[in-house]
Amino acid sequence: MKKMTMVLMLIGLAVLASRSEAIQIGIGYTFDTGLHFRVGKFEGQAIFGEANLLGARLYALEKPLTIKNRVLNFYTGLEANLVKSNLLDGGYVAGAFGGLDKAIYKKLHLNLDLGIYTASLNGFETVSDLGVAINTKLTWYFGK
Repeated sequence: MKKMTMVLMLIGLAVLASRSEAIQIGIGYTFDTGLHFRVGKFEGQAIFGEANLLGARLYALEKPLTIKNRVLNFYTGLEANLVKSNLLDGGYVAGAFGGLDKAIYKKLHLNLDLGIYTASLNGFETVSDLGVAINTKLTWYFGK
């Protein structure tokens, strides 16, 4: 029930905020069973599973990139997430990422990025690690 309430609130906020032409607003599905909501260069996200992540992304750089007559949007940024789980006391995941965004149908965009992340998880003991993650997202942008 909490997930549905959050989704409805995000959709309502997106519809109201889409009146602004200066800020691009999008809502979408993260392919590892999550939702994200983007306003301008900032994105809030919630990923659900055995461990739940709640966090934010900052898209620091976005540039158009042409490859074989196809226009893609190259982006880089920073991400930070809090981790909650029934098996863990908590923790965080943070890192930097870079990737490509492609409009596949008008306002529907597919994102693929690769990042280097550090994670620190608390349970019986604290475990920290550094690794690489691939993220895929589907985003629908509102407004013009």
